[in-house]
Amino acid sequence: MKPTRLKNHRNVGFCFGIWIALALVPVRGLFAQPQWDDPAKRLWPGEVERVSIPSSAGGAPQQAMYLHAPVPGLRPLVVSLHTWSGNFEQFDPLIHEVIRQGYHFIHPDFRGPNTRPEACGSPMVVQDIEDAINYAISKGNVDTTEIHVVGVSGGGYATLLCYTRMRRPVKSFSAWVPISNVKDWFWETKSRNLLYAAHILQATGSGATLNAEEAERRSPIFDPLPRKMPQKGSLFLYAGIHDGYTGSVPVSQSVNMFNRLVRHWDGRKSKSAVPEEHVIELLSKRCFPSADFGFIGSRKRHYFRQYRNISLTVFEGGHEQLDESVALDLVPIGAPRQRLEGSVLVIGASNETAADSWTNMLKSRLTYGNLVRYAVPGNTIGYDNLDNPKLNTLRNVDSLIQFAGRQNAEKPFDVILIALGTNDCKAVFRGDTQAMERHFLELIRRLRSSPLVDPGKTRFLYMSPPPMEEAFAEAKYQGGEVCVREWKGILERLAQQQGDLFFDTHRLLNPSNGRITYDGVHLTARSQQAIADGIEQVLRESGN
Repeated sequence: MKPTRLKNHRNVGFCFGIWIALALVPVRGLFAQPQWDDPAKRLWPGEVERVSIPSSAGGAPQQAMYLHAPVPGLRPLVVSLHTWSGNFEQFDPLIHEVIRQGYHFIHPDFRGPNTRPEACGSPMVVQDIEDAINYAISKGNVDTTEIHVVGVSGGGYATLLCYTRMRRPVKSFSAWVPISNVKDWFWETKSRNLLYAAHILQATGSGATLNAEEAERRSPIFDPLPRKMPQKGSLFLYAGIHDGYTGSVPVSQSVNMFNRLVRHWDGRKSKSAVPEEHVIELLSKRCFPSADFGFIGSRKRHYFRQYRNISLTVFEGGHEQLDESVALDLVPIGAPRQRLEGSVLVIGASNETAADSWTNMLKSRLTYGNLVRYAVPGNTIGYDNLDNPKLNTLRNVDSLIQFAGRQNAEKPFDVILIALGTNDCKAVFRGDTQAMERHFLELIRRLRSSPLVDPGKTRFLYMSPPPMEEAFAEAKYQGGEVCVREWKGILERLAQQQGDLFFDTHRLLNPSNGRITYDGVHLTARSQQAIADGIEQVLRESGN
């Protein structure tokens, strides 16, 4: 297997299970207020404004948080929906990434928390969301072919309602850990003493006993569907494997919705539907060991299944949406694109640990991959830097192997990238590149013989240290640039001899084009960006 597999993930297919949420044995009272249903109101960025939208469904105007993209030309619109107990003021972590990408954004109220009859799947809910979309469009510069609805938890529930009921064309619907069946969810939450059971009674006007018919009317899973599959946007269902155990919405809420749609449009015996035996295995083991579906946002992807433009993903996690950069990257904005995937182990030092490090940048681009970082400021290939044996990678290789294996689901890596050498070139170590080479070869030997490596799959990538700007460096690094240059040549030679990949950071970063470090050694954000771009290109090329 090659180190990176570049695929159009709209066409990826696979399998997973159906309706056994009842197999979840809940812990009473746990997660009465889950993280993703926290209605707390935090400060929004200054660019976001509070707006009032006339309601075409009747009643007072709807409130919303709105951002008009400050970018010229037509831009996508992200419609992000609040959670079960929240309202339009509930802070949405997607907003920072939306701002960075230059998209339009609206966060509507659609009747607020799901505790009243006019909320919780009433006919007014979807109409309010359509009104919010129309409002954003009326403000101008919205690319109406790029409207995307996103929601998590109760927002995922509203996203499903939009999918089954909304008339307006929408390019995609992303439902994270959603509720699809309010009637079932009443019993699933009541048995755990969660507050949502009382909310459902209030919203359905049930009194002390659930009005099952009314709960069904408010459930997207029971909505009537046209005989033939309509030309709707893509629907993405995401479920955390531990949700229902440690969270409030069982995985089966997503699985059942997927199966209902697939079996309606592809027949009751559809091979695309999730077989019951897969669900039993998945829920009883909370994994699916009989298959390997890779990663999503550095989380193990336990299960995936797809029918046309409807997909189901079960990931390692609970009641949550993945990191905002990952979640927004999964939204199919723009033309279909190939995404970098695979598992990468980075062994490095301080330049790999910074907040703006190239490793963090690359990790955000591995949407369907996993980047594991073993990096410690001051780390060397084989010296006890500062008389600290923990800064000697070779001395700690066994613990490194154990750590990396755990972080990669005990699977071999596609790529092992070694970014060491700067600290080995400190004056105290005399720039002894012969000793560095011995240490490096022993490190490679130990890694090759470990479970981290599949000889038919794993590629090694040697990354040369960046240039040292000695005029700005501390005395302990003086003379290090000569060592770094020599070490670069040794790494290039070793890569050629052993059939491994080589990345010339030293050549990439040219101090004549301006400062590349803050202090002679630690890289600027611009330098980190250049490395991330370069490493991504190497991984793509090596995967072809």
